[in-house]
Amino acid sequence: MNNEYRQFLINHTNSIMEKNFHNQSQTHSQYHYNDIIEKMKTYPYLFNGIHDTNVPPGYETSTPKERYLSQQRLDSEKRIRIQKNY
Repeated sequence: MNNEYRQFLINHTNSIMEKNFHNQSQTHSQYHYNDIIEKMKTYPYLFNGIHDTNVPPGYETSTPKERYLSQQRLDSEKRIRIQKNY
């Protein structure tokens, strides 16, 4: 029974989403289905370098990640100072 329901949802996902949207959009008519789908798409964010502090949508932080990035920033600053002295 659960497997049948799961298969139904898998096979009819797009039509279910469209029906849900159209039911909801009757109260919010200024939105268009395709516009919302386009806004939901995410693309890989390319950082400009180790000192780029932008936080793209969906970015998740963690203690190990922050420690690693902090260490990399410090190492980068050391290299920059050494290069400027020569």
